[in-house]
Amino acid sequence: MKRSLSSPADLSARCLRALILVPIKAYRRFVSPAIPNRCKYYPSCSAYAVEAIREVGALRGSILAAWRLVRCNPFSHGGYDPVEDRPIFKSRDVLGSRSLATRITGNDARSLPPPPPRGVCRDHLR
Repeated sequence: MKRSLSSPADLSARCLRALILVPIKAYRRFVSPAIPNRCKYYPSCSAYAVEAIREVGALRGSILAAWRLVRCNPFSHGGYDPVEDRPIFKSRDVLGSRSLATRITGNDARSLPPPPPRGVCRDHLR
């Protein structure tokens, strides 16, 4: 299968993402194995950063990763915190369709189940 040529903007965005991911991947490969697991959240902060940068781009993903690092402190409860449950940078299409569904039916037909209690990973609930 042939890959189509990307526009210069797509190429520069991919290069910027790769450049930002290099130090995170270096940390995960060399530093993280040498220290005990301390992250209160699942996925770990570094895995969250990689996923956020890949999903929403270099700038927004870096902001989400920085906010996650600020929240990861001794006073936080931690727990399951995936990138897709983030409160900011949601797609306008998703927000628009949800508000339209809410306006038509009176309730959100695509509502999600409630999150697990703080500090409990969803895998432990099965």
